[in-house]
Amino acid sequence: MTKRRTLILAASGAWMGLARAHAPPGTAPPSAAERARRVIVSDGERALASGDAQAAAELFERAGSLAHEPDAELGLLRAMMQAGQYRRALGFAAHVAGVHPEESAGPALYAWLLHLGGRTGVAASTLAAALARLPGDPMLLATRALVAMPSPVPPAELLAPPARFAPASPQAPALLPAHAKPVSSGILLPDGRTAVTVAGPLEAATNAWVRDGLGRIVSARVARSAHHAGIAELRLDAALGMDTEPLQLATRDPFSGSPGFAAGYPASRDATPAWPLMRIGFLGAPRAEPGTLALGIDVPQGLRGGAVFDATGAIAGLVAEDGNGGYRIDLASRLREFFTGSGWAQDPGRRPRMAPDEIYERAMPRVVQVLVAA
Repeated sequence: MTKRRTLILAASGAWMGLARAHAPPGTAPPSAAERARRVIVSDGERALASGDAQAAAELFERAGSLAHEPDAELGLLRAMMQAGQYRRALGFAAHVAGVHPEESAGPALYAWLLHLGGRTGVAASTLAAALARLPGDPMLLATRALVAMPSPVPPAELLAPPARFAPASPQAPALLPAHAKPVSSGILLPDGRTAVTVAGPLEAATNAWVRDGLGRIVSARVARSAHHAGIAELRLDAALGMDTEPLQLATRDPFSGSPGFAAGYPASRDATPAWPLMRIGFLGAPRAEPGTLALGIDVPQGLRGGAVFDATGAIAGLVAEDGNGGYRIDLASRLREFFTGSGWAQDPGRRPRMAPDEIYERAMPRVVQVLVAA
């Protein structure tokens, strides 16, 4: 019997064997149906914490069929994110925020997802409207402070279910030492066994790990580094993200002023898993160094090694530090020269534009966090 089947049967069987719940004094105890629903939600949270997004979604949907409560809906939303379904999660988050105006968790998580995808103005408006209904609400205030941070990393109070602002990463405790920390972002190449990142943070590293936006993590090693180009290649000890559509490397370098979508992970003090952050803007001016442009997009500190997508969702380049406190983009031609034969999908040339939420969803399993032992 599969783990998913076991979880679902266990939740279904709760109808027959629940003990009486203890209600606060002066309140009616929950009904048998409500006690059963809570058990199913708890089972869904356990499935989600184990990384089984499909089993979690099935359990949360079952709980939602018993009662229209925000805890099950928030769990289902997070199961969508755990599965890399950002567009679906974003639409469902809008629903949860709208139908439960008395609850703060729905608009808080909706605002966070908007902010992650580059729609910071809409996120701020969502929080302002929610705070007008629920002034002084601690979760809304914490989310507003988070969205205003230059390098937004959720604090501990925003990492607890049902409105957890990050993915589960169940393999991390067994793989990562206590002193591991993230040092850069990176791009997972289509072969699933290679990642490209900036070379500087890895110069003294003896061990490295790569984790994607779905919380999946594998150990890695520095295979080679071109310090003159500032680029490093990581070889993963196991394949990662082979269930996703291969990325395409842009055939032609973008030009100054063309739209760009920079995705990566802000600087963090610890190894807590995270969803990537994307910022939208226009690429900057040419630089003296061939194959580079000024980034031109306002990104958080620590986003070095992140991916820059063009408007069609192809990889236009890699975010790197420019040596003057700012960022540049190492263009596709520079990456192609260094990573020949790494399985980049054939670029068909003329492609339709992608919506920003589609580009973010494409980034989730392919833009990775690089961690080292401090």
